[in-house]
Amino acid sequence: MTAGTASLDAADAPDNVPVGIGLILVAVLLLSSMDAAIKLLGERYPLMQLVFLRSLIGVVPVLAHVAVTRQWHALRTRNMPGHLLRGVFSLCAMGLFFASLQALSLPDATALFFVAPLIMTALSVPLLKEHVGPRRWAAVVVGLCGVLIIVRPGNGVFGWAALLPMGAALSYSLIIVATRFVGRSETAPAMALWYTAVPITVGAAAMPFVWVAPTPVDWLIFAAAGCCGGFGILLLSAAFRLAPVGALAPFDYTALLWAAAWGWLIWSDLPDLWTLVGVAVIAASGLYIIRREAVARRAAKKNPRPGGPGGDG
Repeated sequence: MTAGTASLDAADAPDNVPVGIGLILVAVLLLSSMDAAIKLLGERYPLMQLVFLRSLIGVVPVLAHVAVTRQWHALRTRNMPGHLLRGVFSLCAMGLFFASLQALSLPDATALFFVAPLIMTALSVPLLKEHVGPRRWAAVVVGLCGVLIIVRPGNGVFGWAALLPMGAALSYSLIIVATRFVGRSETAPAMALWYTAVPITVGAAAMPFVWVAPTPVDWLIFAAAGCCGGFGILLLSAAFRLAPVGALAPFDYTALLWAAAWGWLIWSDLPDLWTLVGVAVIAASGLYIIRREAVARRAAKKNPRPGGPGGDG
């Protein structure tokens, strides 16, 4: 589950773009591998068990990072309500996307989840009071047309299942909005740790009712999924600290290639021509929005004004 990471705030000045690109490529591979592992496990285990074990095991890399860097003090929080709100959105995003993996092919679920940058753009107006110009609104509309190309009502993957990854994208977009507020007072380790508190708590409460004992092999797959998720998020954070969003955004879309590769290797699923066309439209729209946001931010620095970034959008 990687779409939309390019919309996370990054440092104002680039530091080491080549290293940042390397980190995001590895991060996307890890997160895409996690998605494939979860889809494989979803054939045998209930949804809440997938969410619980992915979240619980995913905390281990975060705690290991904090222990190695001796940043235990960074786990303190001054905004627990904000963390809990992000946790609720996290539970929704993870649950909906994992459910979509049980109902759709990996390439289709991943492609539909990539509407997240489009949703974030739309939400930035009412929730963040940002200015979105006609060009970005046009890109949102074009991107939604790409969604219609993929689902193709009456012929493609149209149905209730197609709503699951898009619901996950909406929840993920709300996570990003909440992060922009919570991140003003909280450290990255604290946000990474408390982000999982709600999924772990809710999942633990459900385990007595849904638990299915994993086989030894499946325990290894669960461990791999959790570790890939945890390390993937850490590497994403590091990448966006080293390089600007505009430099890294195109590489986030390599998730679509990995989804197609895993889908073919494990399930012999390959996207058809129309799905590829829809993916191309969504990706082009998302990248255009990211580029326009960068232009707007530069304009806002030169000519600050109330109500968010400047420029014509």
